[in-house]
Amino acid sequence: MLDACHMLKLARGLLAMPQGVLLPGFRIPAKWKYITKLFEFQNKTGFRLGNRLTRNHAYFQRHKMKVALAAQVLSQSVADGLRHLRVKLKLPRFAGSEATEEYCWNEVKLR
Repeated sequence: MLDACHMLKLARGLLAMPQGVLLPGFRIPAKWKYITKLFEFQNKTGFRLGNRLTRNHAYFQRHKMKVALAAQVLSQSVADGLRHLRVKLKLPRFAGSEATEEYCWNEVKLR
């Protein structure tokens, strides 16, 4: 029997795999590197972009059993933050983050 808590952690772990997750309709796979780049941008500039990302979220390996961290990473606010940096601010390091944004957004819709 599948439980929601375990599935959230598995979805986060899948995104963190080196090859990422290739979603239908996207050339570039969803990758964890965009989550860490989002955290680093927010940490460096002081902007929050409406999400709760902390170091524990971006570098979750020591906290991989915490469901709240997985739920907050795979959220609409993280997807919106990625979109804002790519579309509005046009930052080159977020080019190709469309699939990661979609992955985060789809995880929200499935809950």
